Amino acid sequence: MTTFKRVDAASPDVINASLQDAENKLTAAEARVSALEAVTTTQGDMIYHDGTNNARLAKDTNATRSLTNTGTNNNPAWAQVALATGVSGTLPRANGGWGAALLTGSATWAPGIIVAGANVVTTVTVTGVASGDLIFASHDNITAEEMSLSASYWTTDTVRVRMHNWDSTNRNIGSGTVRVWVVPKF
Repeated sequence: MTTFKRVDAASPDVINASLQDAENKLTAAEARVSALEAVTTTQGDMIYHDGTNNARLAKDTNATRSLTNTGTNNNPAWAQVALATGVSGTLPRANGGWGAALLTGSATWAPGIIVAGANVVTTVTVTGVASGDLIFASHDNITAEEMSLSASYWTTDTVRVRMHNWDSTNRNIGSGTVRVWVVPKF
């Protein structure tokens, strides 16, 4: 903010100092404009300051790129968005997502010997699971084709996992991790 004060005509030094200050500021502004004009660009390019000079970031003709700060010394660069670190929220169904966050749970389970034609069950805690949700399950020690695994809502925050032996012989399933994925109903 510029402030003005009354100056007597008898003090031309004050007037000259104010004029010199204004001239210095104008010269500095002109230098900044000249520095921008010195960068040769084409349509779509971006000009940025790299800490020392003005620099040009050429446009990227790849439609799947976005402007990121992943360049050297945090300078801008064109890059693809990393799903692991550059995306948050939930992808809507209209865009190919579930429309809701995927719920998960896991537990250690040792089903043991399952008699031919029989079932064994366990439960897995999955916070937020509700009746009507779509539920998938896996167990990392099922190696026989004749075994099946199903999962369903059991009670609040609990999924019931059922392993069935379709074979005509008994099967021994060792301890492993049972994993559950829940897609909330929409």
